[in-house]
Amino acid sequence: MGAFTSVELHDKLRDGIEEEALEEKKTKVPDEIQKASTPEIDICAGAVDGILIWTIKPTVDECNFLGVCQKKFLCDWKNKIGLNYQAVSDARGRFLDISIVYGGASSDCLTFERSNLFGQLNNGMLAEGLCLLGDNAYLNSPFMDIPYQNVSSGSRDDYNFYHSQLRIRVECAFVIFTERWAILRLHWSMPWPSCTIFALTFKKHSPVKCSNTI
Repeated sequence: MGAFTSVELHDKLRDGIEEEALEEKKTKVPDEIQKASTPEIDICAGAVDGILIWTIKPTVDECNFLGVCQKKFLCDWKNKIGLNYQAVSDARGRFLDISIVYGGASSDCLTFERSNLFGQLNNGMLAEGLCLLGDNAYLNSPFMDIPYQNVSSGSRDDYNFYHSQLRIRVECAFVIFTERWAILRLHWSMPWPSCTIFALTFKKHSPVKCSNTI
């Protein structure tokens, strides 16, 4: 499946933020997440999840330009045309990273693994002992922790409960985000202007910024 033409917004979104402030955030974010966790889970650097951004079906010419077919934009689960938007949030529902590289037909795992953030994580972006929390749509790795599967009792089930307690932060962030920006609940006309508008609303919504793939 072809990816959208990427526009790197990393530098623009970081305008006015000094490197020292960014380094401070890297330490502060895990501390805030630990305090938000009932058993004080101390490994979480953020929660990751995906959301479908609803758009009008691209034309055949637009899809030919992108190198994909129209079906690549169809999310079968929601039966809607759109873009797969991946985001990482902190304990306060602020987005740390965003990525829009594939249409709605793509899985969260595939879309996440095509993001700039995934490459940075593979290169040791996080401090030792830290990872992101994701649901079972993602793959377990040294920098991604997902819930235990096929458990209904015992310590692993308890861990899954507290895992979801932190993971829900990004889901709440999506709700707050779309409530604040009503345009995100509309039928957008074209995928690539949508990415730009979405990045701008993200910039207004979140004081914390990292690398972004749009």
